Formats: sequence, structure tokens, C-alpha cells
Amino acid sequence: LPDEVENQPAVREFKSSRRAIVDMYLINRGEDMLSLEQRKTIQEYADALEDRLARLSHVSEITVSGYLDTYVEIEIEPEKLIYYNLSLQEVIQAIEADNLKQPIGTLDDLKTTKIQLDAELATIEELKNVIIQSSFEGHYLRLGQVAHISEKSETLSTITKVNGSEAVGLNVTKTSASGILEAVDQVKETVDEFNTGVL
Repeated sequence: LPDEVENQPAVREFKSSRRAIVDMYLINRGEDMLSLEQRKTIQEYADALEDRLARLSHVSEITVSGYLDTYVEIEIEPEKLIYYNLSLQEVIQAIEADNLKQPIGTLDDLKTTKIQLDAELATIEELKNVIIQSSFEGHYLRLGQVAHISEKSETLSTITKVNGSEAVGLNVTKTSASGILEAVDQVKETVDEFNTGVL
């Protein structure tokens, strides 16, 4: 090295097997930000592509970015609980009895009680029809009569954009035994097949 160099250089070993070899993004062209329905569609495509890539012999790992889990929010009106002489715990027990995952209840400003459920466990219509109270006369009180039920998604702390459109990304890492070129070729072939057969 020249005499002018005062500090010794730092040498790092680069192991490509631990680094992503391909970054790819799924977008809805022409859309600056994704609506909930658009996001669900994009994420379904991302899930399908991830499944295909994960089966490749040269792929070690896939990391997804810009992905949001959706959930169902059950917003219960406390006045309705009082009117029907119900407690929040009775509502939760009725949902659990319907073979759903145990929800998490939170109290918001002492005015509305909100319960969150995994969106994959039940549709909004199924939840509306959950029976939370019945009488000997054959009358049923259903969840939809005491609560507003809607599907929502998590809030992103960061947003990934490609060409001005919000995107969901897949970051592909090759196996340690695979060469970069052969791994990239295998991934590219799979993506091309996906674009032709699915999109």
C-alpha cells in the first residue's frame, strides 16, 4: 500500500450463501398505496410465489418485507351488553365455544370494547352469526346484534415502494452449496413460470 495510507485496511470474508441473491417485488401498477383488498390479493400472490421458491433446491431462505397480517376487529357496544345483561367475558366465551382462537380483549376509552381475531379463523358473516345468548323460547342473540365486525390490517412502520407503488418484497438467499449463477437461473425460471401461469 502507498506510504500515505495511515490505517491498515479491514478485511472481511464475504459468504454469498448468507446474502440475498435476488430481491423481487410485487406491486399493483398505477396504485400509489394499496387498499385492504388490493393488499390481500398481492399478499396471496406473494404467498404462492414464496411457496414455489421455497421448494427449489438452490434456495435456502426467503424473507418477506412489506407484508401485513390482517385481523378481524369486533367492536362491542357496552350499552348493548348492559341492555341484554351480558358481560364481555360471556361474549368471549361464546366466540371460543364456536371453535375460534381465543381473542384478546382491550378496552378503548371506556366506550367501546374491541376484540381482535386472526382473519383466517372466520369470515365476518360467520362471526356475525355466532350465538352469544339463547332463551327457552328459541330466541337467539347473535354477535352481530351487539357488535360491529370489520376486517383490518396491521399498521406498517415502514413502507416499501417500487416505481412509486407500494410493494411486497421477497428476498431470496441461496444455499451454501449452490453457485450464484445457477441459483439465480433457477429462481428466474420459477418466477417466469409463475408470471405466465398465475399472474
